Amino acid sequence: LRSGCEDAAHAAAALGLLLFLPLYVQLSGWDAAFGKIGWFTLMFGRIDEPLLVGMRGAVFVHALAAVPWVALVVALGLNQVDPTQEEAALLVMSPIDVLLRVTLPQTLPFIVAAAIFAVVGTTSEMTVTNIFLINTSEQTLTEQFYMIFSLQADASEAALGVLPGIA
Repeated sequence: LRSGCEDAAHAAAALGLLLFLPLYVQLSGWDAAFGKIGWFTLMFGRIDEPLLVGMRGAVFVHALAAVPWVALVVALGLNQVDPTQEEAALLVMSPIDVLLRVTLPQTLPFIVAAAIFAVVGTTSEMTVTNIFLINTSEQTLTEQFYMIFSLQADASEAALGVLPGIA
């Protein structure tokens, strides 16, 4: 039987490896498993209705690709929390109150930074949406930027065109 520390170390190692795995490789793996002609779709699903298709598939792949980066940034934030404050607060509060009143406020800047990193990474990338053939009515901000840029050849106008969506 393995201890919880060994499991945590294995999870951290797996997340660390995912930091260096390019998004298109992760996309290929998920598509091969649950995409249009993935093994799950061929064995249990319907080819005309796979699990990973369209915007649902793009959101799923982007979310899972962001997990190791968010985990890294939030772990750095949790590492910055003063343990003496947490221990002192545990003498007078429940653990959930310590989490909500001491730990999370000190970690909040890192959580916000991780969220911004995930949003910027997702909105500035179009490989996943191109593979999952997103409908033109569901066009992403990056595709809108490139379409405006290709038609007008002015980056400032293209940036202004997608600014409301980014905001």
